[in-house]
Formats: sequence, C-alpha cells, structure tokens
Amino acid sequence: MNGSPVCELSPPGSMPNEYHSGLVSCPSGTDLADCRCPINKYLLDDECVEIKMEGVDREKDGMTLENLSLLPGYWRTGVDSNAILPCPVPAACLGGTLDTNNSTNSSLAAGNCRAGHKGPYCSLCQAGWAQDATRLCQECSSSSTSEGLAVATIVVFALLVEDLNYAASKFVF
Repeated sequence: MNGSPVCELSPPGSMPNEYHSGLVSCPSGTDLADCRCPINKYLLDDECVEIKMEGVDREKDGMTLENLSLLPGYWRTGVDSNAILPCPVPAACLGGTLDTNNSTNSSLAAGNCRAGHKGPYCSLCQAGWAQDATRLCQECSSSSTSEGLAVATIVVFALLVEDLNYAASKFVF
C-alpha cells in the first residue's frame, strides 16, 4: 500500500525516509548498521562532519545539528545554530541538548539555563528572581524582603531615639 508506514527493520545502510513510507540510504559517514554518526561527529546536510566547535560533548554518538549536546558553561541560540559560545557566568549554563518542544529559538536556549535564568547566555533572571553578587539568579522571597524591611525600620528608629537622647542631653532648661 503506497504511503503506509514502513514497520520492518531497515537493512544495514538504509533507514526510513522522512515520512516513514519507504527506505533511503544512510547519510555519508554514518555507521551503516544504524545510520548514526560516530563519536566526535554530527549529522549536517546528510553527512557526518567532525565536531570542531568548543563546548560540544564529543563523546556522544548519533548527534545531529538539532541535538548537539553542549558541555556545562556553554550556550547556543537554537537548534539550527552551530555557533557554540562560552557563558560569561558558566554556572548559569547547564549544557545538554536544547528542548525542541518549545516554539521559538529564544525560548529553546532557556532549556539549557540554570533554574531562574533565561535569555542570551542565560544571563537574565526570570520574573521573581534576582542576581546575587556572583551574577547567579536567586529566587526572591517575600518573607526575606519583609524581614529586611523590618530590620531596617528598627535600625532607623534606634538611630532616631539615640539622636533625640543626645539632643536632649545638650539642651539646657
């Protein structure tokens, strides 16, 4: 039946086509047993090419441009980019593969960011998060903000009382 799925095992050197309705030859340079690129290579334009970019896990096989696995501390804009860039705050970038379930490349990059981080190089904080002294995003807590405000109020009040006592001691009746 024309157009029906190919369900039997593909013979060595072939794989199902894009629509799973027939078989095509494995891309050049792949392991002909299962059509996967070997370690230190990824599939680009139907050919396995050597990984020359820094920041890519060269020990994984079967990688394509879309599922390149990044090392921690590296970032890229999306699944269609082979520009792998070091993060200014390495701990903000987790590495791994991008989440292809998101709809835009800008949100795809967020899939590699540490919790609370987003955007280019994972350098921005999500809503409800703020950067600490190390430029890592920490979740804001309403109780810690309230506690800080309470402490500041007590300190200001104590200073005012001290100033009034000092002024009163200098005032002669």
